Amino acid sequence: MIFPLKQQKALLIQFWKQFANPSTTRKGDGIRREALSLSASLSFITLEETQKRLKVLKWYSDIIIKINTDKSKKRKQFIESREEFIDLNDKLHSKCFACLKHSNCRHHIIQIQHGGLNSHKNLVCLCNECHAKIHPWLK
Repeated sequence: MIFPLKQQKALLIQFWKQFANPSTTRKGDGIRREALSLSASLSFITLEETQKRLKVLKWYSDIIIKINTDKSKKRKQFIESREEFIDLNDKLHSKCFACLKHSNCRHHIIQIQHGGLNSHKNLVCLCNECHAKIHPWLK
């Protein structure tokens, strides 16, 4: 699936809406914060919900955004996003977005190599097991 750059923001909002309160009236980054807060407040998640989240993450990881960006700029953004990830991980108390186990890696919802942004809007915390389910080459 190939999308123009201008559609990336809408795709990420669509992603986060799936995990926010269905009656939310929030827009943009507020939806992401609400979805993450709901996730962080859970003490248990069903196997079906974990599988749903992994399926959605897998679908989004296959998206390609048409963009011509300087690779050195992407590397700088990647390094900067590490700090955002540490903050995000602290806020979520190191919970995996998919299964709620302890998380130890960051996952770009839309992959960097496919034109995804290096921003908190495009990051989720995952455990190694769930990350490998999205990217089979990590097994």
